[in-house]
Amino acid sequence: MKLKYLIVGTGRSGTAYMSELFKSSGMKSTHEGVFTVDGWKYAREVDETSQLLHNIEVESSWMAAPFLNKKELDDTIIIHAIRNPLKTISSIVCTKLLSDDLLSNKKNPFTLFIQNHMPKVFNYSNEVDRVTYFYIYWNKLIERYADLTFKVEDKPDKLFEKLKIDITGKELYANTKHNNKQRDSDAIVSYDEIPNDVLRQKLKIAANKYGYN
Repeated sequence: MKLKYLIVGTGRSGTAYMSELFKSSGMKSTHEGVFTVDGWKYAREVDETSQLLHNIEVESSWMAAPFLNKKELDDTIIIHAIRNPLKTISSIVCTKLLSDDLLSNKKNPFTLFIQNHMPKVFNYSNEVDRVTYFYIYWNKLIERYADLTFKVEDKPDKLFEKLKIDITGKELYANTKHNNKQRDSDAIVSYDEIPNDVLRQKLKIAANKYGYN
């Protein structure tokens, strides 16, 4: 692939914001334009078309995670985007992505995507446990291949400095709640509301590792 940068996180982790951020730096960026529920083959086809027609440099998508081991991405810099664990989990719960209703009708393409690539999520009968497992292990999957990690709550100046992207005179996109839903703030999941003890402890360890104490 000819992508310079690939930004990957979980769903609701700030990938839409990151795409706009890179766009404001002067780069041509897409959000879920290359990596979609249609998988690797589609990503390859779209990448070639996008490079030809639009010269896309940056893709930002949580759905890229299962394909980070592909040799075609060896020359692409992988950026791991993370967001506060409890806020991310709460946001995913609010989308109903892993709710009992969506699991029963088996029609949501995003739910099916997770089922295809991380089926162990569905070993848990409780929705919050499913989302917690997804957060922990989707991020672990990304960690294996990430060249650097960026907390979306942080100022992006150091990120661009590390990447040697000149942002002099640029008005960087600053709305970290770019794709935020009003419902996200309605019910914040707390650690005490995660039923599974093991998952609760693993999430706390992950949060500490990512700098969320």
